[in-house]
Amino acid sequence: MHVRWGKDDEAVALYTNVLKADPGNTDAILGLTQSLLNLQRWDEVIQVLSGVSEAAAKYVDAQLLLCDVYLKKITPLTAQNVQRASEVVHALAGRTEDARYFLARADVYRAAWQQVKRQQLPANVTLAGVANSSLTTLGLAARESYEQYLRCEQRPANREEIIRHKFEVTPWKLF
Repeated sequence: MHVRWGKDDEAVALYTNVLKADPGNTDAILGLTQSLLNLQRWDEVIQVLSGVSEAAAKYVDAQLLLCDVYLKKITPLTAQNVQRASEVVHALAGRTEDARYFLARADVYRAAWQQVKRQQLPANVTLAGVANSSLTTLGLAARESYEQYLRCEQRPANREEIIRHKFEVTPWKLF
């Protein structure tokens, strides 16, 4: 099914009907998600992506998209959404070697690092996958994930940006 630009409300209805008949249709799930993203209906996007079965072929894609929604689509970025994104990437740990996973993981911990640095991450917020929320711990987790991404993705189009992000969170500075 192809959604024509500007017809997202109609597409949501069509994809919803397809999913009533075939709840496991990942193409319909991702199509519905794209239309909901276009409409900025974040809660519905989260609900749809969270419901994708771990057995589905596009499970990793759905979870990476969910992480992207938490970190980049819903603005302003909240501590709660950083926490949720950390849970998503932590749940994917060991399930994929996809370079996008390492980039998403790095972006999660970099976002948390930035919030700690700005004193916007409450002390009672725990992040999945790290021992604590110190600048050093978050910086190392982000840096290691950026390094793993760069090892997996030999020629990323955004290499310079990734390297800047990596050095931003590195505990030591060259200057």
